[in-house]
Amino acid sequence: MDFSYCLTKDVQLPVTIRISTLEGKRPVEEGEVIPDLFITVQLYGDDKPLTVPVRTCYRAFKHHWSWNEWLTLPIKYCELPASAQFAITVWSPEGPRKVCPLGGTTLRVFGKHL
Repeated sequence: MDFSYCLTKDVQLPVTIRISTLEGKRPVEEGEVIPDLFITVQLYGDDKPLTVPVRTCYRAFKHHWSWNEWLTLPIKYCELPASAQFAITVWSPEGPRKVCPLGGTTLRVFGKHL
């Protein structure tokens, strides 16, 4: 199997990330449907935001949270600093025009040994 390598500074493609499935359980009362969660992703570098947040599309969930969606961020790989990281937040609607963060995490775009 052959592999091709390139430098990040040469990659002129927009940054994309796949949002697949959220696993875990959230307590729900009998007869209550699971909430229609959504996810936002924002890129940070050197502790500063590099992009505005992008979010998953609306989906009505029945049994589990599965988006299987690619998000494209408004920045190219060649524009990212070595410290770039995704900030991923899970949100739950709490009423009209009101959302509450349920949790989140950060994920490095590049390895820590550069």
